[in-house]
Amino acid sequence: MISIRIAVCDDEKYFSNMICEAINSFFNSLDVMCVPFSGGDSLIEATEKGQRFDAVFLDIEMPVMNGYAATVAIRQLD
Repeated sequence: MISIRIAVCDDEKYFSNMICEAINSFFNSLDVMCVPFSGGDSLIEATEKGQRFDAVFLDIEMPVMNGYAATVAIRQLD
């Protein structure tokens, strides 16, 4: 069972993967799941499908849906 679920959302895949790797490395003795997303729209879609996260790291400037708009949408869903 996953005890901590973290989402990282950045339109630059390199950065979202790098942040997830750092999180997993930092919490190596805990049960942590870090999920990278390439845009706010994909994070919203996952949230609509029932995925829930204990923490969300969002890039503010993204082309399709910026981090602020994604935050507002997530707050309305959860």
